[in-house]
Amino acid sequence: MVDQKIIEFISKLGIGEEGARIYIVLTQKTGQSAQTIARKTAIPKTTVYRRLEELKKFEIVEEQVEEYKKVFTAAPPDLLNLLVIKREQEVKELRAQLPQITQLLAGQNKNFDPGTKVLFYRGVDGIQQMNWNALKTKGELCGYTYRAWEELVGENFVDKFLDDYSRLDFSIKEIYSDEFLKTRDYNKRPGGLWPRWQGRYIKPEILDINHQMDIYNDVVAIYNWHEGDIFGVEIHNQKVAKMQRQIFNVLWQLGKARSQ
Repeated sequence: MVDQKIIEFISKLGIGEEGARIYIVLTQKTGQSAQTIARKTAIPKTTVYRRLEELKKFEIVEEQVEEYKKVFTAAPPDLLNLLVIKREQEVKELRAQLPQITQLLAGQNKNFDPGTKVLFYRGVDGIQQMNWNALKTKGELCGYTYRAWEELVGENFVDKFLDDYSRLDFSIKEIYSDEFLKTRDYNKRPGGLWPRWQGRYIKPEILDINHQMDIYNDVVAIYNWHEGDIFGVEIHNQKVAKMQRQIFNVLWQLGKARSQ
């Protein structure tokens, strides 16, 4: 317990855990060889030599030659105070430089849209989180339906989503194709009819829908869960969302309306 506290303290001085363990062993007995240190610390001998060189630079380990071999001794613990003072000075200098560095970094990002971000999701939980995010839609959500999504998230989740969606006031437009029709009976939607929903069929010759996509607010959400590869990506960018929505509107006119 005592050794662990010492290790934690010395490690914070920039020495590292292995160096701290070696230093503690050296405080217990003077004039120890690298082989002896390696045996006591269970650190490989080659690594011990590297750490000893680092400790010598910190000036808390001294190297001596006895009977044609190198041995090492820990410097007095009082010298640790010098390392603490050095660290304090380094922190002081970092604080003084921080405003300038922050300003320089801000200048590096001036060409980037501050509202842009890309989020990556994995697994069923990730897809479900993306679905919940879509409930933040203001106005209209539009997109392409690839397959029946309850085959991944389950009908219970779809029912909960529908329940929350029913309490909101945004609408949904979906374009679907043959792959979707293969995966479910289109006229039976879990949880009953979806309010404020419209769907249109489009021939695969016009558009081969091979993944799910939602477009809402300034977000383009892409989902994939077929054949075991489950992931999703959210692109938050106003220009990207605007263009994808324009493309959707063109394809919407080419689709065939079908009642829910």
